[in-house]
Amino acid sequence: MPALALICHLADDPASGAIGSAALLRALGWAEYLESHARRAYASVVAADLAGARELLRRIRRSGEIADTFRARDIYIKGWSRLATPDQAHGAAKTLADFGYLAEIEERATGGRPTLSFRVNPKGRA
Repeated sequence: MPALALICHLADDPASGAIGSAALLRALGWAEYLESHARRAYASVVAADLAGARELLRRIRRSGEIADTFRARDIYIKGWSRLATPDQAHGAAKTLADFGYLAEIEERATGGRPTLSFRVNPKGRA
C-alpha cells in the first residue's frame, strides 16, 4: 500500500515533497480493489483443496481405505473423485495437515529428493 501511495503521489504532483492524504486515500481504495480481485483469483484453488480435503477426510474415517501412514501417490492412484491427480491428492493432504488431521513426515533416503508422507492423527479418524 505504501508503494501505491507513492505512485499516486508521483502521478499527481511529483514536485511536492510529502505524500498527501489524497494520494493515501486513493492508494487505500486501490488496495481494497486489488485485494478483492486476488481473493476471487485464489478462491478456485482454495475451494478445490478444501473439497479434496473433505473427500480425503471422509476416506480416512472409513476403516481400511487409507493406512495410518501414506503418501499422496497412495491416494491418487486409487482415482477417487477430487483426489485423482497428484496435485489434488497433495493439496488435500497438505490442507488436512494444516488443520491438524495429518502430520507431515519428510523421509530422507541416501541421495535424491526427500519423500513426503502423511500420518493420520488418531483424533482425525473419530
